[in-house]
Amino acid sequence: MSGTEPFYPDGWFPVATSRELGRKPLRRFLCGVPLVLFRDSAKAAVALHDRCPHRHAPLSDGRVVDGEIECPYHGWRFNSEGRCTAIPFHDGAMPQRFVARLPVEERHGLVFVKRGDGDASIYTPYWEGDGRTLSKIIPTEAETRLIDVMENVLDPTHTAFTHNTLMRGMGEKRPKVAVSVTANGYKLELAFDGETAQDGLVSKLTGERNRTGSLTNILHPGIVEAVYWQDHRLNLVTTVYFSPAHESLTRGFIVLATPMKAGLAYLKAAVFIPMFRMIIRQDRTVLKASHANWKTFDRPQPAVSPHDYMRPNLEALLRRQRPPVADEPLSFELRL
Repeated sequence: MSGTEPFYPDGWFPVATSRELGRKPLRRFLCGVPLVLFRDSAKAAVALHDRCPHRHAPLSDGRVVDGEIECPYHGWRFNSEGRCTAIPFHDGAMPQRFVARLPVEERHGLVFVKRGDGDASIYTPYWEGDGRTLSKIIPTEAETRLIDVMENVLDPTHTAFTHNTLMRGMGEKRPKVAVSVTANGYKLELAFDGETAQDGLVSKLTGERNRTGSLTNILHPGIVEAVYWQDHRLNLVTTVYFSPAHESLTRGFIVLATPMKAGLAYLKAAVFIPMFRMIIRQDRTVLKASHANWKTFDRPQPAVSPHDYMRPNLEALLRRQRPPVADEPLSFELRL
């Protein structure tokens, strides 16, 4: 993942929530390409390259008229297929003019756009289809690369420093946690065993205790899903869909889901989500500063420690290559 040219995987990426996409066109970047999102006359989501072929004006600065996007510069209109349907003041046959169109699907409250020859279907999260769960979507973004933000959310050792007292660091004892990293095809599996609860405010205020296991699945092209059990029952699922806008910006759509338990889910969400947003802000701050420094020092290769076990596997996953742990699974202990 080194070099001056950024690498982007193919696949389905969320670029907005369904609620964000209303009457007005929305501009989003995906893998360095600006897109305009809008809804057609049937209210279906549409994604086109955000460039009018006439004079290159951003279509997102225009308006939606009868389900078509109108350029703000000369009023050219394009339908959901990207074909030009109207040129003001033009008489005669309509010339064949097009804007590139990308496949779009709406799932789980998110608008997904397909780039390249990625997977044929969108990943179905662990909690989907269970009507007994309460879910909340938290859109966010980090001014860094896809590989760096994915590694960040999978790195437990930074939590006692970047998120001191929020996630870890309140207790004097550091329990010994068994860590394993394996691969199932092109899916990575990260498991922690031996930490009954983190010694931070989040676990204390949400009443977490007797954690009986956690499993994190990491999938192409940028999905991280962590599942937590308490007393051998499902307690929380965190599904994060990452979407690379460009080399210096990665969007994240975090879906938090917890089982409904006689109203306790709403109470847990009221306490957990504000603290979770604080954790996100702390990560965004350090990732932004680190990324800016990385560019200032001419994009050097990172120094790797024995704890950086995820990075080579993430790099292989994003490139659709066989992860190293597929041949040599990792198993070791950490004090967290």
